[in-house]
Amino acid sequence: MTEELELSHPTGEREVLLPEVSWLREHYPPLGQVTFRFTDDPVFEGGAFYTSDDETGTLAPVVEIDRGSSEKYFDLKEKRSFAVQSTATLLQVPVEQIDGVTIKRFIIFHEAGHADRFLRFYLKG
Repeated sequence: MTEELELSHPTGEREVLLPEVSWLREHYPPLGQVTFRFTDDPVFEGGAFYTSDDETGTLAPVVEIDRGSSEKYFDLKEKRSFAVQSTATLLQVPVEQIDGVTIKRFIIFHEAGHADRFLRFYLKG
């Protein structure tokens, strides 16, 4: 589930689509309005949700994820130990079972949650 596919977003932007994003869009179609993209910025870690103005001046939701490898995400296990412990508790697994792939997936789903709230509560008023 780690293959990256590039596609064009309806706004014309390029985005990277992971199987996790495909799953999210299949199970929650409103997330099709969200641009998911990766960054190679070495300072950026994890993920972020933000909005940007599209060509019509409308706020467009964006989820940005670090393109880093599973090993880079695994390194977050120490830097964000409380968040990783919380993830393990939510998943009901020992923290030792949380690897870089799990951390990356959790970040994608976490940021998608911010996008979901934006779509439901901000855009709909």
